[in-house]
Amino acid sequence: GGGGGGGDKKDQEEDDNASSDDGEGGSVHSASSPSHPSNNREAPIYALIDMTDNGCTQCSVPVLVGGPVSRQTVTMLACGAFHVLALTVARKVLCWGRNDHGQLGIGRVSAWETPRQVKLNATSEPVYSIAAGEKHSLAVVQLLRADLRVERTVFAWGCKDNGRLGGVGDKKTFEPQEVTSLMRIYKKFHMFGYISEVVAGRDHSAALTDSGRVITWGAGSYGQLGNGFGFDSELPCLIESVYNIVQISCGARHTLALSCFHTREKKSQKR
Repeated sequence: GGGGGGGDKKDQEEDDNASSDDGEGGSVHSASSPSHPSNNREAPIYALIDMTDNGCTQCSVPVLVGGPVSRQTVTMLACGAFHVLALTVARKVLCWGRNDHGQLGIGRVSAWETPRQVKLNATSEPVYSIAAGEKHSLAVVQLLRADLRVERTVFAWGCKDNGRLGGVGDKKTFEPQEVTSLMRIYKKFHMFGYISEVVAGRDHSAALTDSGRVITWGAGSYGQLGNGFGFDSELPCLIESVYNIVQISCGARHTLALSCFHTREKKSQKR
C-alpha cells in the first residue's frame, strides 16, 4: 500500500485501520457482497482494486476486504469514482478509499485503505440508504429532533461543487452534514412521509420519498435534475411531473425513475 496517512496511532488502533497518502492517482475498483446476507453469518466483501498510481499492486482477481467490515454483516454497497461506502446490518456506515475531497466523511483528507466507520450526527440513529458520487457521499439518516420527533433526512459530505451537497458546508465538507433544505420541500408542498432512498451521479444527487416523489439537486447543465431549467442548483427541487416512483438511479449526467402505474385501472377508466 501507500505510505502513512493522517491518522495517529490511537486512531488506527481504535478503528483497526491503516491510512495511505492521497496521491495524484487513484483507484479504479469494484466491490460486491451477497444480495441478501443472513443476519447470523458474516457477509464478506470482495473487491477488484487497481491502485498502481499510488504504488500498489494491481489485483486481477477478487480479494477479501479486511478491517472492521470483515467482522460485520453488510447489506448495501456504494462505489464512487475512487471510494466505497458500506452499510452494515446494524445500520452503520463504513468507508474506505480516496479522500481528497472529504468524501469519506472522517473529518480529514487522508485516504484509508481499510474500512472505517463514518461518524454521523450525535442525535442520529439508523442509516437506511447510502450513495456515492464521483467526489461526494450521501446517506438517509433517521434523526431524533429536539422536540422528540423522529424524521428521516439526508446527510451529505465531500466536494460541494455544482451544489451536489444540497447547500451544506464549505467547498470541501469533511464531515457529514444534514441537507436541511429538504425539509423545506416537505413544508412547501405539504408532503408527508420520509426520505427512503438516495442516489448519486457524477456531480448531482437525488432522493426518493416513501410516497413515490423524486427530489433532485446538484449539477444540471445536461438536464439531469429534471426541473426544466438546465442549470446547477444547490437547493433541492421536487420533480412535480413524476409520481408513483418506486426506484431511481443516476448516471454521470442523467437520471432515471421507475414508475408504478395501475394500467388496468387506467384502461377501465377509458372504457
